[in-house]
Amino acid sequence: MTGVAVLGSTGSIGRQTLEVIGRHAERFEVVGLASAHGEPPMAEQLAAWPSARWWCADAERRAIAPDRWAEGGLAELASLDRVELVVVATTGMAALPAVLGALRSGRRVALANKETLITGGHLVTALLDELGGDPLERLRPVDSEHSAIWQCLVGEPAGSVARLVLTASGGPFLGRDPRTLDAVTVEEVAPLGDEGFTVA
Repeated sequence: MTGVAVLGSTGSIGRQTLEVIGRHAERFEVVGLASAHGEPPMAEQLAAWPSARWWCADAERRAIAPDRWAEGGLAELASLDRVELVVVATTGMAALPAVLGALRSGRRVALANKETLITGGHLVTALLDELGGDPLERLRPVDSEHSAIWQCLVGEPAGSVARLVLTASGGPFLGRDPRTLDAVTVEEVAPLGDEGFTVA
C-alpha cells in the first residue's frame, strides 16, 4: 500500500486527490494532510483518515486534532516514515522546502504547483541532477498544462520536439465570448507567462 501525504488537501486538487484515493483504498493510505485553513473540510478529512497526521497554516486550528498535529509543518508531513508519495497542491512557494526534503529522502513528488518550480526550479533541478536517474520517476507533473505536456511527450525523443504550443484555457480569457478569441493580442496574453507561451 502506498502512503500518501496531500499538501493542500482542502483545495480543489487536494479534494480530487483524496476522492481518487478513497476509490482505491486498497492501494493508497493517507498518511499526512495539510491545508492553509482549518475550515470544515479539514475536520471531515481528519475523520475520514483517522491515522493521518496533519498541519494547518492557521496554527490555532490544531485543537481539531492536537494529538495528530505535525509541528514541523509541510516538511515534516512530506518526510513521514510511511509516506512514499507527496502530492503538492499548495499555492505559492510555501511547499518548496517540503518538495526538496521529500526528494532528498527518496519520496516521489506529484507536483500540481507551478510556483515551486518557477521560484525554486534551480534548486529542484540541481537536487534531481545530484540524485541521478530519471527525474520523472521522482518528480511528476499532475496538474493542467504541465501534466498535459508530459503525457504528450511520453515515449518521444526529446530532440524530436521543436516547440510546444499552449492555448489559453483560462487566465484573462476565462468567461470571454469564444467568438472574440480570434482578435486576441499578444498584450492580452502577457499575463499567462513568458515567451515560452505561444498564441495559437
